[in-house]
Amino acid sequence: MSSGCDNPITIHSVDDKLFRAVWALIAETMCVTTVIRRSTKEAISELVSERNNCPVCINAHSMMGTLAFELDKKDNGKNRESQKATHKAALKYAEFILEEMDNKRKEQCADFSRPKNNSSQKKETDFSLLNDVAKAEIALVVMLFDHMNRVVSVVMGEEMSTAMFSVPRSVAKVMEKRNLIRFMSRWMSPVLSGAFKAKANAGLTLSLFGKKDVMAKSRLPDHLQGLLLAGLERANAVGRLMDWVDTYEKDQLVENGLISSEIVDYLDKEIKCFIICNYSSPKKVLEWVEKFVKTEVSVELNRLADNDAGVTVVTVLMLSTFAPQMAYQSKPWNDLVGYVGSDMARCIVMWWSLRTTLQDATGLDEAIDKKTLENILCSK
Repeated sequence: MSSGCDNPITIHSVDDKLFRAVWALIAETMCVTTVIRRSTKEAISELVSERNNCPVCINAHSMMGTLAFELDKKDNGKNRESQKATHKAALKYAEFILEEMDNKRKEQCADFSRPKNNSSQKKETDFSLLNDVAKAEIALVVMLFDHMNRVVSVVMGEEMSTAMFSVPRSVAKVMEKRNLIRFMSRWMSPVLSGAFKAKANAGLTLSLFGKKDVMAKSRLPDHLQGLLLAGLERANAVGRLMDWVDTYEKDQLVENGLISSEIVDYLDKEIKCFIICNYSSPKKVLEWVEKFVKTEVSVELNRLADNDAGVTVVTVLMLSTFAPQMAYQSKPWNDLVGYVGSDMARCIVMWWSLRTTLQDATGLDEAIDKKTLENILCSK
């Protein structure tokens, strides 16, 4: 793949329906403000990206967070202390959501015992500054970047300037040091802050979709119903992505014999158990993944029309799950590109990442009373 053509949004443009749905989710989540300010959402994005070790997203949202924060300092006025307290509570809640997401993944392993605590009580006592709408919005940002970090690491690597502008990696490493990024952001904030000043209302991406677009209520599983508290258009954006994931799996992967539903089910049940394992080096992760594919999934892989392609697909999926940075320009990734082409290789990673993120999302299962739900749906 040539460098100089990618950014975290355009890497999704390999499929038109996917691209529109992802852009809608990003724009509706990050640009539209309800109760959580843009500077706080950027700080949450940076927090999640640090947790997932995604340098591109860390640098991008460090830069955007600096711009948003500079504007907030001017706008806060008398509410500055209140905004600071809410900002701090939001970051703590985002950390809590990340911990809950990790626990949810680990609980799928039979021999994992979760420490006993009362999560609902913890929410009540530690996050009293945040109402249900704020919590839903925070959980949505965490969910969005759980996906973005994974696919950016696989497709773009570690240097944003290399992927976007063809800057040599050695130069990009120097350019993208954290302190320098923050300094340049402050210095350029008067020039770059225009987009942050613009007020964006919910539904700014509706023109991308037809009038008969189905509302999210009918699409969302129980653990994502709380998305409606974050706003109908945000919930709709997630619903569209769920539609794309299901359609792509059936029509492109299973139908073309690149993977089977049995293999997908097996991976769902088995590989997440290994998230609790702590490997000492990325090389050992790759060695373990290759061994696992050859021994544990070999029977089902042998039933595929093209066993070699199937092995490569599953290897890349597992690397995307456990060590996304290891997948970037690796032999399995290059082999996959050789089998299916660059665009489809990216789509396969997008499909798996979205599928994993949507299954594991937490903090979005808040109960919604009938009257609140009716008000949300009537606001369409």
